[in-house]
Amino acid sequence: MASTFTNSGRGGVLLTLFILAATPLVVVAWYVPAVMPPALPLPPVAQPPGLPPVPGLPPIPALPPALPPVLPWAPPLIPPVPPIPPGTPSPAGTPAPAAEAFLSLWTDGFITPITNGARTIGPSDAITRLTWSQHNAISCQAMGFNTNGLLAGTILAGDSALELNPGDSKTFRLRCQNAAGIWSPYREVTINKNAVPPPTPNASPYPPVIHGADASSIAPTTATIGQTVHLTFVAIDPDNDLIRYEIDWNNNGLVDESAPAFLVPSGSAVTRSSSWLAVGTHPLQVRAVDSEGNRSAWTPHSLTVVPASAAPLTPPQVSILSDRNLVRMGERTTLTLEIVASYEMECTYYGNAGTETFVHSGSTNKSTLTRMSAPLTHRQVFRVVCQPAPSTGFAEVSDEVSVGVIPRLEER
Repeated sequence: MASTFTNSGRGGVLLTLFILAATPLVVVAWYVPAVMPPALPLPPVAQPPGLPPVPGLPPIPALPPALPPVLPWAPPLIPPVPPIPPGTPSPAGTPAPAAEAFLSLWTDGFITPITNGARTIGPSDAITRLTWSQHNAISCQAMGFNTNGLLAGTILAGDSALELNPGDSKTFRLRCQNAAGIWSPYREVTINKNAVPPPTPNASPYPPVIHGADASSIAPTTATIGQTVHLTFVAIDPDNDLIRYEIDWNNNGLVDESAPAFLVPSGSAVTRSSSWLAVGTHPLQVRAVDSEGNRSAWTPHSLTVVPASAAPLTPPQVSILSDRNLVRMGERTTLTLEIVASYEMECTYYGNAGTETFVHSGSTNKSTLTRMSAPLTHRQVFRVVCQPAPSTGFAEVSDEVSVGVIPRLEER
């Protein structure tokens, strides 16, 4: 508690009392009039200069100075000042600061979030996170998601607000209000999710290529009556589906043979044989079909069949050569096989790596093959034997080559 005494003049005292307590400050002031002394004899009043005194009248006494009236005064009570609640307008002349809204969305396929505008994501991508916040705001309003009355927050993947189906778009908006009730502009983000592309239709195999007795030889175009002709078919499927071949041997549009009976990988070579008993040109065609039932276009081919007498036969020729006749122990050698005949022959090659049987079709007259031996440890004989078709009247023909091995010398 504190008090102050102040002299107010005119013989009075203004007393001011300050009371300090747990409650707000209370100021009490009142006026105390001064105590007047006893009246003293009044001095004579001097006559104004130039005016004679009036006989018989006493002199005019001087009046005491007038004192102001003392009025009762009650000290005013000052209530405590309560805090300003949110939403209370600012005092006149002090406008509330503008509110701002902030919105960020994270998605698959992007490192940084999008805070305004639009973004397109893939059909398998998703919105992974949404955050919002504000500045100078007392409330916010959202569209596309729920703030639950919060001025800032985060929504993670799995919340229904972030779900978006392929081919759909969704816009998220946020605005905030300042203390004066003024709304900020909307902060807006749109996410466009691409639709799932339609599945690519299964494509048909490419038309097969026709070869001779194997995929490395040219398809024959002539044959004699009754001669067996070997044709090899190779087709590729763009979807890498399993395939097989459908052959129309007489070119009437109907499938005479499916080869093989089961499906094989795309690009597999399949060989089939046929013969003709009539002179003339014989067209044929083949196509590929995949595991989905899609068929390629037909690949045509034709053979000209001539009488046997029109094509004189010559005896077959067979030879086998080695690139070296003497090797060190453990080394290999390359064998070259050469078969010359204008007709079909079944041949067998014998080597230290195994036995191999193949067909010389005769359509190219001459066949040349190379084979690699296994490592040699002792002298080895390599041999090739060919058997002409019985109709030729020729006997079996063969050839062989011997390769020696230098023994390994050991020091003792």
